[in-house]
Amino acid sequence: MIDLKEIAQVLSASDYEIDFIEKNQENPLDTLVCFMHGTGEPLPLEISVMPTNETDFDNYNLIQFFHEITCHDYNSDTKKELGIYLNAINANMPLGYFGYFEKTKQCFYKHNCLIPNNPKELSLEGILDVVTVAARMMQLFRMDIITILENKNTAKSLLENHSFSQILV
Repeated sequence: MIDLKEIAQVLSASDYEIDFIEKNQENPLDTLVCFMHGTGEPLPLEISVMPTNETDFDNYNLIQFFHEITCHDYNSDTKKELGIYLNAINANMPLGYFGYFEKTKQCFYKHNCLIPNNPKELSLEGILDVVTVAARMMQLFRMDIITILENKNTAKSLLENHSFSQILV
């Protein structure tokens, strides 16, 4: 199994602030938290090795990258706007996707990937690349999602005025 502490060393060496949360009653998995800096406060990206049936992914680990976006209770109009926006950006995402869990009213960014069990094949630089792209995707779209959730703008307006509007609209 991949060692999250190895990943932590690579991320630390690349100037990411990291924290390690060991498995406990509240957290069912060991989790590496990588704090991404950009505009505003650092954004946590959780990195976990997901449990799998050994035969499902012979010789691989399933790694999940996950970021929760604070989300308050929203109405059906907000949900519709959020859906329009998420569908438009997800269709053009190079890595991962944004979504929401209806039951818990959580918005999130998520990406899963398979990483070889064999340390000789493990590309820690590849994991660093995933974190770098995830950070960029969160910087590009997170605030728009929050704006929609707070009913401060429409999906159409945000998509038309986004720096990537030529591919989003």
